[in-house]
Amino acid sequence: MRFDLRHSLLLAIGMLLTGLAYFSAINSVQAQGPIAVPGVRTLQVTIGAGLTQVSTTSVPVKSVFFQNNASHQMRLGDLNASSTRGYLTNTVGGTLTSGGFMTQAASDLNQWYVSGTANDVLDVIYIQ
Repeated sequence: MRFDLRHSLLLAIGMLLTGLAYFSAINSVQAQGPIAVPGVRTLQVTIGAGLTQVSTTSVPVKSVFFQNNASHQMRLGDLNASSTRGYLTNTVGGTLTSGGFMTQAASDLNQWYVSGTANDVLDVIYIQ
């Protein structure tokens, strides 16, 4: 039997659907309303004149998603992030994801910093 790209694609889709069905059967998530999902939180961080801490208080998270909501590039990282150091996000929509669902110990939002243009906004979606 000869496998071409179409067969490989169909096999991959079948495996994906099987995995999703299994995952949803063992890990059903129940929403608290039309859009609310337990444990999911959002915040926006406005960048200051220098390096800006994502959260000044301890916020333990299992997974976090950062999205650049500005027309300038920004860098994300630890206390050493700068205009030349850290993960570079593209303008409007550049993203960084950290952590996996139930696969690693929680990190904390107060360990993340952003460097960029003052008054630009970073969207943060996190799961506790």
